[in-house]
Amino acid sequence: MGNNQTFHTERIYEYKRKRLLAQFLSLKGKSDVTLKSKSSTHFLRKRVKKNTLDILSFRHILEVNTKKKFVETEGLATFSDILDATYKKGFMPAVVPDYRKITIGGAISGLGVEATSFKYGMVHENIIEAEVLTGNAEILKVSENLYPELFVGLVNSLGTLGYILKCKMRIIPAKKFIFVKLNYFDDAKKFFDFISLYDKNITFLDGIIFNSHKFVVMSGYFADSVDKDNKLFDIYKGSWSNYLERTDDKGIYFNFKDYIWRWDSDVFWGTRELGFIGKLFEMPLLRKTVLKPVLRSDRLLKIHHILAYNQSLPNFFTVISGRREQLIQDVGIEFEKCRSFYNWYNQTISVYPNWICPVRRIHPESHYPLFLWHGSAVNDIGFYAYKELKKNMSSLHYNKLLERELRKYQGVKGLYSTSYFSKEEFWKMYDYDRYKKIKSEFDPQNVFPDLYEKVVGSVTK
Repeated sequence: MGNNQTFHTERIYEYKRKRLLAQFLSLKGKSDVTLKSKSSTHFLRKRVKKNTLDILSFRHILEVNTKKKFVETEGLATFSDILDATYKKGFMPAVVPDYRKITIGGAISGLGVEATSFKYGMVHENIIEAEVLTGNAEILKVSENLYPELFVGLVNSLGTLGYILKCKMRIIPAKKFIFVKLNYFDDAKKFFDFISLYDKNITFLDGIIFNSHKFVVMSGYFADSVDKDNKLFDIYKGSWSNYLERTDDKGIYFNFKDYIWRWDSDVFWGTRELGFIGKLFEMPLLRKTVLKPVLRSDRLLKIHHILAYNQSLPNFFTVISGRREQLIQDVGIEFEKCRSFYNWYNQTISVYPNWICPVRRIHPESHYPLFLWHGSAVNDIGFYAYKELKKNMSSLHYNKLLERELRKYQGVKGLYSTSYFSKEEFWKMYDYDRYKKIKSEFDPQNVFPDLYEKVVGSVTK
């Protein structure tokens, strides 16, 4: 096992806890305490950090228990490392987010979904218990029965209520191969109807909207072997378009990990946004050779950040394509409202492809304080592209249009991306009273930033 997959003992974890508390107490009296930056980040807003807390050593796997079906990890363990550890024992986390360097703590304090979410919900719904560092300089064990308000309040709080140091997550059996059946549709109604009436025997389910007349649903099944008439799809030989932009109904076989990281290798279709450079990422020979080490989300996102935000360089994306607006958002829309929302989107914004991931609420009786989710199931609709702006449009034109429509549909938004709500608009979507109640109990001195200021404020901490 590589260093990141080393199984730590409880004794080592306890030593790190004590060291962390001493470091935290040294920051006593200071506010806006945030984490020391990792080498890669999936939080898209620029961040100014002042009083940083170093929990980077909390990144190890502690236990994989196949009898009780859980994995115990530290909060900064990545899903790549967690998957490596569990798959060696024939299991996988119930939900594995699409990018390999997403941490388990990040997927809880944000919102983590993937193609098993129609069956197992979001990442946080599969967390059994966690240990959390609070603003009171306490490390508390939280669960449905221990400090339940904090346990559910951590969801989508982005570290403003505390930091997860370790947790237990449910795991499910996995097999060597995954067979993906492709169903094509030519209109939105048939597409969304098919997703909402999914086959209960499948394990994976998501979809892509290519344009207003081409939709595909991908239904995945575990398989012990590959049919002799089929070949395994190699994500390093062909990009996502090579297996989705086809019309046959034979389906596709993947090696288990190739399927799990199928979106990671090209950050969905983000390589296309690199203009003429992006064309290189679609060439099989280059993908299999010189570009192979780069075909992973953490490295591609780093390249993207350098090209987009380096002050010493002209904005690369403006140079290659003129004035454009970055539209990278995930929104959750109730099943029955998706067709109407899509019709608005197609007429108003119409940037493709879009990723569709159905998410079922596994514990409908639970109340998640930080977002007011209506209904039992939503489709996560992901927009990962740029939109050309007309001369008279502001640089935030389409993002603000999308947020306005989201409020109308009472949708849920992933807060990892850019947000432009007013404070009043934001707290109509998120439960201000319950958030402040949890904040006052576990971080009364406001050691950690306020959620609105972290997500929307003029300076992100």
